[in-house]
Amino acid sequence: MKDPRTYDRDSRVPRQSCEYLVRWQLDPTFTPWRLDSWEVNDNATEYTLNLRKGIKWPN
Repeated sequence: MKDPRTYDRDSRVPRQSCEYLVRWQLDPTFTPWRLDSWEVNDNATEYTLNLRKGIKWPN
């Protein structure tokens, strides 16, 4: 699969089998989807993503 940010009209196929970490809202913000929460350091160069319980990362 290519980078989902570059998807064109064929994006509907992977979207049916892959879920995003966050969900974009109509305003320019997002909420956790597969994430439980996240933390950002003071200068926004490091992010710690906390997955929801039961979420597994495939190989």
